[in-house]
Amino acid sequence: LVLSGGVSAGKLDLVPSELAAAGVAEVFHKVNMKPGKPVYFGKRGEIGGLGGCAVFGLPGNPVSSMVCFELFVRTAIRRLIGAPQALPSSTTAVVTEPFQHRSDRPTYHPATLS
Repeated sequence: LVLSGGVSAGKLDLVPSELAAAGVAEVFHKVNMKPGKPVYFGKRGEIGGLGGCAVFGLPGNPVSSMVCFELFVRTAIRRLIGAPQALPSSTTAVVTEPFQHRSDRPTYHPATLS
């Protein structure tokens, strides 16, 4: 199950409490990265077995949601189907334009590889 929005810390962000009420056990909520800090992951029952359910709560911001989907959801799907390369691939590149990094968290920036 993949949800988008409602996982942050505002008074209208009800996803974590509603999932808990539905019997979903929180595995983690909030990660040390930018964008995507408020991402949620929980499970109900046995993941990978009959009756189990993995639950991802992605941030409502579209860029944060996309980054979290690529890093967490796509990786989980690949692992569940037994793909030989479940983790996201990486490559080394040289940045050709200067940019400022103003965070102590790992930060994912949009880029074009050429």
